[in-house]
Amino acid sequence: MNSKNTTQPTGDTKKLLLVAVVLMAILFVAGFFVLSGPMFNRVFNNFAKIKPGLSSPEDVKKILGEPDAVNQKDGSTEYIYKTKSDFEDKVIIENNQVESSQQNVFNDKMGFVSGYVDKYGKPDLVLLNTNNPIEKWYIFLKPGVGVASLDDNLIINVIRFKSQSESEFLNSTAKSYDLAKEGDVKPNETSDYEIQAGQQDPTPQP
Repeated sequence: MNSKNTTQPTGDTKKLLLVAVVLMAILFVAGFFVLSGPMFNRVFNNFAKIKPGLSSPEDVKKILGEPDAVNQKDGSTEYIYKTKSDFEDKVIIENNQVESSQQNVFNDKMGFVSGYVDKYGKPDLVLLNTNNPIEKWYIFLKPGVGVASLDDNLIINVIRFKSQSESEFLNSTAKSYDLAKEGDVKPNETSDYEIQAGQQDPTPQP
């Protein structure tokens, strides 16, 4: 009668297998955070810590890290931070002080336009993005915040700026972010959102 020889794993082999499984799990978790967390969305929770009119360039770098690019435009300095899409976050600096910032939103963490209306009242201005007229902006001048939406509710973009008058905003901040009143915006045949439709869903995803 023939008997089959079966090799049972030794204690050392079991330990090596356990170590391998643990290492694979660590690499999987690390990969997840690299693709969806700190690298591509590293600045999301920190953007609100930047205070226009108070924060310095050094403060910005401490909070957000070194910018991915630095642009000089119309006498101001722009710190550019890449996101997980083709859109970029931006901090504008003038006279060694943060003038304003722009933050893209890819989930529902910033809430809805209705929440800002409940908190601040009726927006002082309702503007359109001159490059993407389907993007509507609701501007609250006193608290220094503007939020954008494609569907009049879910927020996809936020700008923060120093409290200012309507004329100051329209003559300066609005131009920095390509915003204008509806009558001053020429409709585009194809918006940036439509161009990127093959790359990503224009509706922010969690």
